[in-house]
Amino acid sequence: MTWPATPADQPNEDGNRNGHAINATTFSSSSFQNNPSEMKELDKNHYRRPQQERVLLSIDEAMEKVGCGPFQNTLLVIVGLCFCADSIEITLLSFLTGVLRAEWNLSATEAASITSSVFLGQVIGTLVLGPLGDRMGRRPVFFLSAFIISFFGILTATAWNVPSLLLVRTLCGFGVGGINVPFDILAEFTTSEQRGTYLLGVEYFWTFGVLMVAIFAYWTLDGANDWQTFVLLCAIPCVLSLVAAIFYVPESPRWLLSQGRTEEAMQVLRGAAARNGHDPILLFSDVELMDGSGPQHNEENSSDFLELLKVRGDMNEYDDDGDDGGNHAAVEFEYGSIFISSSAELLGL
Repeated sequence: MTWPATPADQPNEDGNRNGHAINATTFSSSSFQNNPSEMKELDKNHYRRPQQERVLLSIDEAMEKVGCGPFQNTLLVIVGLCFCADSIEITLLSFLTGVLRAEWNLSATEAASITSSVFLGQVIGTLVLGPLGDRMGRRPVFFLSAFIISFFGILTATAWNVPSLLLVRTLCGFGVGGINVPFDILAEFTTSEQRGTYLLGVEYFWTFGVLMVAIFAYWTLDGANDWQTFVLLCAIPCVLSLVAAIFYVPESPRWLLSQGRTEEAMQVLRGAAARNGHDPILLFSDVELMDGSGPQHNEENSSDFLELLKVRGDMNEYDDDGDDGGNHAAVEFEYGSIFISSSAELLGL
């Protein structure tokens, strides 16, 4: 049904409704994330349908209206740098333990413990920071993870013995365990059609991180064995990601909706639309978001760690003959597809 235009909807001589020039600058990250009152003031100046006549949209439908563009591309780089830091903090262990084994006269057990400490911290960090992102929000946990990796990555250069190095590397690994939260932010800001493309693009930053470690090692360890400078250089990508995230990464609108903060979610969507070159006032002038905070939503999305250990379905359904003593069909693999997918990282070279 087409709604008749009202005087408030008619463009003026400049082509702007209500005489307000709307552009992406108006909805910069600071305005739609840190200054919601400015957005609310603008929202009062445009024509709105009566409450009962407004269109209800799901978050996926709203993201389709926002589309993918400069906003998601910026988010891809920021999240990618954080993902790059993950690969760096793991890859640098090969170089670091090799140098310290000679400089500190480390035993094989001590060298192995340095490598294991990062993975121990990563396991703990995943179990803590992942659920924390569901409770506190994606944005603050993104900041926390990036800060922990950056801080303890830099602090690694001050380690003076094996215990101190084990401590800082374990805590650095704890931050690496929260790397799934930035990944969630990118997924929740993309359309269903483009989501796979963006998430695959993040994977290339892993290869980029591995290459950076090799370059940094060549600059600092070849002949000089300056491992302190080496670990400082390796912390740069995560520091850049943290600084950029403060200015350009808002809270996930999907998470805001799950908490019943519908108006804040709409403000974030308007800001993203403006960054993508849309007029956010016109795009969402007659739209209401479906509140995803109801009891049914919470029941469907709540889970427990022990759910991973539960058997799903009836195991007998895999019996080829339908009885306990039946013969099972031979297992076949697509070896060609497995080889191609396993070699996919080579494309990043």
